[in-house]
Amino acid sequence: MTIVEEEISQIAPAQPSTDKRVVGRDLPIITSSRLRWINRSVYVLVFAALAALLVWIFVMLNTTAALAVAVVGFMVGYMLIMGYLASRSHDQHGNMF
Repeated sequence: MTIVEEEISQIAPAQPSTDKRVVGRDLPIITSSRLRWINRSVYVLVFAALAALLVWIFVMLNTTAALAVAVVGFMVGYMLIMGYLASRSHDQHGNMF
């Protein structure tokens, strides 16, 4: 047994769970492409609704509608770019750029 295996066995011993609530439950994995598209559509709609709500809040704070749309558009664009960069695979050294 290597040193790493010994450390892992000390941290998390390989014993079956005695918790009766967990035994026999499986995590459902959605394999249907129709359900994936529904999930993605709902995600995009909720994302757009939250962005619209944020624009409305900015407008209620006496900000011009154009400025509110610009600020929220910038924030959404920044989040999308950073999400893409964080989710893509890294090279062998762990450097994203």
